[in-house]
Amino acid sequence: MKKTVGTLLVTVGLLTGCGTVTNDDATTLKVGMECDYAPHNWTTTQAKATDSSYPINGSDALCDGYDVMIAQRIAEEMNRELIIYKITWDGLIPSLQSQQIDAVIAGMSPTEKRKETIDFTDSYYNDDSNQYMVVNKNSEYASAAQLSDFSGAKISAQLGTLQVDYIDQIANVQAIAPMDNYTTLMQATASGTIDGYIAEEMVAYEQAAANDNLVVVELVNNENGFTVREDETTVSIGIRKGNTELQEALNAALANISTDERKVLMEEATQMAGE
Repeated sequence: MKKTVGTLLVTVGLLTGCGTVTNDDATTLKVGMECDYAPHNWTTTQAKATDSSYPINGSDALCDGYDVMIAQRIAEEMNRELIIYKITWDGLIPSLQSQQIDAVIAGMSPTEKRKETIDFTDSYYNDDSNQYMVVNKNSEYASAAQLSDFSGAKISAQLGTLQVDYIDQIANVQAIAPMDNYTTLMQATASGTIDGYIAEEMVAYEQAAANDNLVVVELVNNENGFTVREDETTVSIGIRKGNTELQEALNAALANISTDERKVLMEEATQMAGE
């Protein structure tokens, strides 16, 4: 059941020194996500609203997807009012650190590099899918079968994502500066500005389905494809460093969402994203 986002102003307190970081207002849960990363999260309108879509704070639009469903379930478990903020990927961690939001629920993996600046909860999704290339269907790379086939290609990825590091796994690649969002990457590939970009399996297929000029090149995680570490396939909730009280509360809420329920929610999100 959808809820209405209130206009309650939230003040978040940060205890200095050692100890637990707490929120002054424990009645709300302010969550940041891109709302541009289907099937995890995407922006929609009232006309296309579903039972899981949720208002974006300060906007007439709605956010929908797996992350939204998880955020709603968590807020219900914690008896808090959910407030969703639409924030660019590269701005999520800074928004968390500046206390604009309480948590990041945006398909974020708890890598060691990110753990240097923020903490994470237990996982709420394990993504064992592969990393694929999205290319123009009319390009020479549409028939590629292995990473070496992209030698000399102009390849990019979304700013601040793991996919940026994967570019270096392509020999003799022309690494193009990361772009702010997938919409820009899709347009650049469709127009021929770049030859392609890297995306995880589900995201790649959702984006190719949304643009007739794009196709997915299936490079699996073996000698022909990208090498992906285990910590890059787990998705967790990001929180501010030292906020153990919120971390424990979020973990308790996640424990009440079974593996089967999470699987069903992702299947529903994937189906909705493709409609």
